[in-house]
Amino acid sequence: KPKPLAKPAHPRTLIARRSLTKRTIGKKSPRKVDITIIGLGLVIAIIFGSSNIQNLFKASILSLNQKNAIVTSAKARLGISYQLGGQGPSSYDCSGFTSAVMKEALGITLPRTSRDQYSVGQNIAFANLGVGDLVFFKTSGGDNISHVGIITSISSNDVKMTHANSYTGKVQEEDIKNSTYWQKTYYGAREITNATKDIVAPAIPDTTKPADPVVETKPDEYNSY
Repeated sequence: KPKPLAKPAHPRTLIARRSLTKRTIGKKSPRKVDITIIGLGLVIAIIFGSSNIQNLFKASILSLNQKNAIVTSAKARLGISYQLGGQGPSSYDCSGFTSAVMKEALGITLPRTSRDQYSVGQNIAFANLGVGDLVFFKTSGGDNISHVGIITSISSNDVKMTHANSYTGKVQEEDIKNSTYWQKTYYGAREITNATKDIVAPAIPDTTKPADPVVETKPDEYNSY
């Protein structure tokens, strides 16, 4: 004689077997909900954060008018005499020249020496140079920065800087891309931005740093600041 079919378990019994209650049926795990909220928050933060960073970066880049102001200020000084220690208006050394140009064009106070000016702005590769960028050279026979100029013209054929030239004794513009001398002595470049604040070179020398070795300069080399 066949056995009677077993009655299906009551839903409440099934719930009990799974250690659940009606209250938890159909609800997501609280941990999963928390993880979802945290992940969504991180995504929003990244989006807004990167957007703000990009906006700040864009705002810091010099405008075309600002770059043109640098070029105009630099070229207005063409032909003025070179003099070691000169800060204008009748004579300049290399860093005195760049300081005067940036002060007039952008209202930025640069440190006094070419070596200290290399700490201003942000590093930029030679291939990415633009007008208004500062270019630095080691022209005194050692490894230290001893000369600085301003890029004032760029084309497919040349890259020109305007600088106070101690060799010719005046402020002049010359090509550094096709010059063996300038390529050999090139040290690096810095892009000045709107994020650059007024910077003044320390009045008291930093005695914690070792003194630079004295290098005898040759007659045809620059004795620049």
